[in-house]
Amino acid sequence: MKKLVFIVVPSLKITGGTKEIVTLSRDIAAAGGEARVIAMWRTKDEISCHPLPVDYLSSAAISPKQVIAGMPGVLGRFLKMKKHHSDAQWMLSHYVTYALAPFIGGNRLWFFVQDLEWTFAPPRFRGILRRLILSTLTRGRTLAANSYLASALTHHGVRVAATIPIWASPDFQGALDGRRDIDIILVMRRGAHKRVDIAERILSLKRQSHPHLRMAVITPNDEFAEAFRGDASVDIFLRPTVGEMRAIYERARVFLLLSEHEGFGLPPRGDGSGLRTALPRCRGCTRIYARRAC
Repeated sequence: MKKLVFIVVPSLKITGGTKEIVTLSRDIAAAGGEARVIAMWRTKDEISCHPLPVDYLSSAAISPKQVIAGMPGVLGRFLKMKKHHSDAQWMLSHYVTYALAPFIGGNRLWFFVQDLEWTFAPPRFRGILRRLILSTLTRGRTLAANSYLASALTHHGVRVAATIPIWASPDFQGALDGRRDIDIILVMRRGAHKRVDIAERILSLKRQSHPHLRMAVITPNDEFAEAFRGDASVDIFLRPTVGEMRAIYERARVFLLLSEHEGFGLPPRGDGSGLRTALPRCRGCTRIYARRAC
């Protein structure tokens, strides 16, 4: 009999982190487990989990207000589901999902950590969020996305059961000598730690001083796509598929990663496709990619 594993996400919003969680879920299924994805809330433009089944704990769209007001209803539906699957394993993937942790036995509770999430919070909330996250992680078994995270979590007193490195998948390897007609590629997404402000300055400087450079922007956000729609020297790729992203990367020379923190596979995808990856002088999980490349 297959072991049933529920992988819980706040929503299926298209992000690098969500993609890696879905990839891990598919890997569990490929290894002989029965993996099912649970989204606590709905969102616009959801990532596909095919062929995995998806259950929703709420039909409402996720938002900060909905997370607070809708949590009691989500908990109620979760408890009913848990009652019908008493032998299942549960993997929580984001601190919003940690609200379910007190209701899951420690021997059935897993956490998949892709970054130190409290570092994304406003400064006045970081200490509180850090304590809540770390105390919750001690209730179950923790999987870390890379050795930097494993070391940092261990330093904070969390026992890491295993490290699941996120490196370039076969989808982003090969065809290294293809046509390179894009000079620089970067990802723009909402979030202060993504440093969109730097990306906008770079694009402005390019227009003023280096109009001959060809750049590509990958983004899940419509407003960024619209902002550069009229610039003939900037290619905009709005919510591309994995196949489209691979083709884009194989056309580019340099992948510019501006994020202050990353836990998932943006630089490895670039490396696998033959790009040179430029990293900022930052803290966090991006360091591990630089060390691995040396």
